[in-house]
Amino acid sequence: MSACSWPARMHSAGGRARRQRALCFVAAIAVFLFMVSAARAHAPLGIFRLLIQ
Repeated sequence: MSACSWPARMHSAGGRARRQRALCFVAAIAVFLFMVSAARAHAPLGIFRLLIQ
C-alpha cells in the first residue's frame, strides 16, 4: 500500500466520512457548551442542574 492510496480510499467513503466529521464536530461543540455551562453555573452538572430543581 502506497502513501497516496490512503486519501483516495477516504474519498471513496463519500458521504459517510463527511457525515461522521459533521457529527463529531457537533458533538465537540455540545461538549464545549456543556463545559461553559458548568463553569458559568459553578456547578458540576452545568445546565442539567436546572433539571433536578
